[in-house]
Amino acid sequence: MKKEKTVEEIVLFGYKINIYNDKVEIYNNANVPFSEFKSTADFLVQYLIDEMFIEKKKTRVEIINPSDSIK
Repeated sequence: MKKEKTVEEIVLFGYKINIYNDKVEIYNNANVPFSEFKSTADFLVQYLIDEMFIEKKKTRVEIINPSDSIK
């Protein structure tokens, strides 16, 4: 039996976010360098925790850049 992946797709402060059971994907469509985008990603994750979109536990966060999908 295959386990279903449930994903919730939202847009928060202009950033596309996919929330899975075990991780959060944040799309960096503006291709901001990671060192600058990290504080934005931290803010978004903290907001998701504060507003109870995700539980306060160790959650894997992935930053998706547009250049990552182009091969």
